[in-house]
Amino acid sequence: MPFCLKRKESVARGWHRIVHNEFDAVGVSVGALRRADGREEAVHDARRHLKRLRALYQLCREPLGKELCARETAILRDVAHDLAAARDLEVRLKTLDDLIPPDALREDAHLRQLRRQWSRERDHLRQAVARPDTQRGLIRSLQAARRSTSLLPIPQSDWPLLAHAFTRAYRRARQGWRDVMDSPKNSWPIARPYRPPTSLPSRSRVGLPEFPP
Repeated sequence: MPFCLKRKESVARGWHRIVHNEFDAVGVSVGALRRADGREEAVHDARRHLKRLRALYQLCREPLGKELCARETAILRDVAHDLAAARDLEVRLKTLDDLIPPDALREDAHLRQLRRQWSRERDHLRQAVARPDTQRGLIRSLQAARRSTSLLPIPQSDWPLLAHAFTRAYRRARQGWRDVMDSPKNSWPIARPYRPPTSLPSRSRVGLPEFPP
């Protein structure tokens, strides 16, 4: 659902209302992690609302200041990271299964070991997210961020606030389009045929946390 201001509602008041509604939605999704069924959907919903919150903070980056905005969005990013680790590994496993032919996966010991490693770590992270102490920690972080939101200095003037945000988004989009069009065509990503790896990549190289085997 898009963000909407009410009639005769200032941008500042509407911003606080929408932000608080998003925090409430994240809290509901985190609370749903207690149930085993629907846990994946709850993680997806929580991450979606956290992204919307970060976008709302970016909307008010000028009046808030870059340092304050970066601090608040970092808290939300950490919460999203704690929720996303198991889901990201699930996506990696699905991508591996989609890209690698079944025969190649059966014949390649390195790929089989990599898949088993990712599966173990995904299961470990799923159990970590399901623990009550983990969920309580996430809720405490969200509650602290929600309380600090009420104290943020958003000016009451409407259009200058929106003009800053829309101008910045427009310029970033134009610059991104120029970068794409100016880059050499041979630098664009292309599909390459699968070749078995010569060695199994370490966990740090593939961006995974260290867990006991």
